[in-house]
Amino acid sequence: MDFRRRVGAAAGAIAAALGCVAAALGCATPTVDGVAPAYDPTALTGGIVYHWPLGRAVTVHVVPSGGSEDLDVAVRAALDRWVPAMAYRELSLRLANRAEDADIVVVESAAPLPVDTSGCAAAGWTESAGRTLFCAAGDTARTLPLLAGPVGRTKVLITIDVAGTADASELLAVSVHEIGHALGIGGHSGIAGDVMFVAPQTIVPSAADARTLRYVLHRRPDLRL
Repeated sequence: MDFRRRVGAAAGAIAAALGCVAAALGCATPTVDGVAPAYDPTALTGGIVYHWPLGRAVTVHVVPSGGSEDLDVAVRAALDRWVPAMAYRELSLRLANRAEDADIVVVESAAPLPVDTSGCAAAGWTESAGRTLFCAAGDTARTLPLLAGPVGRTKVLITIDVAGTADASELLAVSVHEIGHALGIGGHSGIAGDVMFVAPQTIVPSAADARTLRYVLHRRPDLRL
C-alpha cells in the first residue's frame, strides 16, 4: 500500500470513528416528543400556559403548624413523586428551611397565611382539601411578600386542609396534586388514576400526568413563574 493509500485509509477510519461518536451523541441527547397532553393543562387558566423557567431549582418551604410534621412529611414525599415525571430534568425540586428562600410556600389552611395575597383572591383554584394560588402581574407572577421578616421571593402559595384529610395517604394525594398545579398543570384530569383528578385518589403521577406536565414545560409560557 503506497503512502497516499495509507493516508486515505487512515482518514476513512477517522471519519468512521467520528461518525460513530456523532451517532452515540445523538442517541444520548434525546429530543422532546410532540405528543399532545393527556388532558387540558390550561382548563383552569383560560388557556394560559404558565411554568417556571427550565433548569430552575424550585424551592419549597412548609410552614410549621400545630406541632405536627404530617404536612412536612407529605410535601417531602410529594416532591419526590414528581421528580421522575421530569424525564428531561426540566426542573429540580428541593426543600427550603426558611420561607424567604422559597419559591413555593405550603401552609395548613387553618393557619394564618404567611404571605400577602392582597388582590389575588380570584387568582387561584380550590379543590376539596387544597388550594394553589399565584397572582399575575403582566406576563409574570408577582412576588407574594412575606408578612414577617424579609420580603422573600415566593410566587406560589399552597394551602392544604390537613384536618380535612382522612389519613396520611389522602394527605399525600392532595399534596402531590397541588404540587402538580404549582409546577404548571393548570387543569384537571377526568381519570381517577391520575393525580391531577379533581378529587385526587392516587399518590404517584401517572404516565398521563407526566406527559401533560412535559407538554406544558416545553411550551412558551404566557405567564412566567
